[in-house]
Amino acid sequence: SDLEGYAGRKEPTIGQVGIRCVFCKMLPKAERSSGCVYFPESLDAVHTKVGDMIRLHFPSCTSMPDDVKTHFRSNRGFGAK
Repeated sequence: SDLEGYAGRKEPTIGQVGIRCVFCKMLPKAERSSGCVYFPESLDAVHTKVGDMIRLHFPSCTSMPDDVKTHFRSNRGFGAK
């Protein structure tokens, strides 16, 4: 289902915007690490959920190429407010 990998508190509604990890999206559910799917409650919250994915999912994503992981680690905190 489209919700595989989603562990949020609220069931998303039809038409609600969602984001999914591009690196592990094709893996079977059992092989994906947690936090690979988010459904922000508003468009204003999209940036927060992207940050959550970078901070919580990307470090454990087994499908992310090493050079991309290095890039995110080297830019950690970049642009933080």
